Amino acid sequence: MENRRKLKNSIDEKVVVEYENNWFDVTSFIRVHPGGENILKNKNLKNIDFEFNSSNHSYAAKYLLNQYKLGRKVESDEGMEHLVDWNKPMLPQISKLGDDYIKWIHLPVDRPMRIFENDILELMFKSTWYMPLLFWIPVIIGIIINEMTQLNNILERNSIVFIQLMIGTCLWPILEYFIHRYIFHLDCRQFPSLKTFHFMIHGGHHKVPFDKHRLVLPPIPGAMTAICFYHFLKLLSFYNLISYPKLKMAGILIGYLYYDMTHYYIHFASPTSSYFYNLKRNHNRHHFVNQEKGYGVSNDLLNSLFSHKGLLNKLSYRIRWLKVW
Repeated sequence: MENRRKLKNSIDEKVVVEYENNWFDVTSFIRVHPGGENILKNKNLKNIDFEFNSSNHSYAAKYLLNQYKLGRKVESDEGMEHLVDWNKPMLPQISKLGDDYIKWIHLPVDRPMRIFENDILELMFKSTWYMPLLFWIPVIIGIIINEMTQLNNILERNSIVFIQLMIGTCLWPILEYFIHRYIFHLDCRQFPSLKTFHFMIHGGHHKVPFDKHRLVLPPIPGAMTAICFYHFLKLLSFYNLISYPKLKMAGILIGYLYYDMTHYYIHFASPTSSYFYNLKRNHNRHHFVNQEKGYGVSNDLLNSLFSHKGLLNKLSYRIRWLKVW
């Protein structure tokens, strides 16, 4: 009781909880807690052993909680974080993690991370949520206008443009699922030489899932990826396997923008519609419970088709998350 009184006197609108005889300051964590703000806010200065254990929290969740522990920390409290130096750029250190790499990236932390030593590269691989919109919308409009000028018949032109854009947009969910599953979640134990590449494109996001500057694809690496994919479509067109590769590419870019904005939204918003609410819950399970399910981020169709739904538990309450923009 005396400890509780001391804590209460030192707390100013903070949320501090007790778990397994240790105290944790989870004030900053409320903004990103996958289980919502309503649970933690009601547990200030209370013991959460029952709620935490009965909710079948994953090891990743327990690992994340340990970062907010009050009092002196010893090396064992840091889990696997002693394997790297967080005061230095992370990318040069990845190859040294060896077989621990996959386990390490799937143990999330809530802290800032620098990837590159070079300032320009570091800036290139960070982005605010609206930068892809500012970059890609003019590109998409430019492609459409350019292609429309190549078609003389107005009725034919409008139908062709609409159909090709729809084909490209509908292709995106398939690309999203398979890129996420087979490239973003490449098994680096079989391809150890690709660990650094994997960390740069997706592993880093799993390690620091609350970093709002690493949730959307920055324009420059995005443009490099799009150019490569467009040349693949152009090659298919050269062999008469597809038509109008530019319009299809514009449709794919529309689908990609929807994915990027959805990804940011379900990380940092409190969805009101059932569709996005369930997308957020599924994506949280992908990050913090089972990284081998829920590869479809902006839609749930292929998750269902390939039996990779998050298998969400039924709750007696509706989760309410803080909006963080």
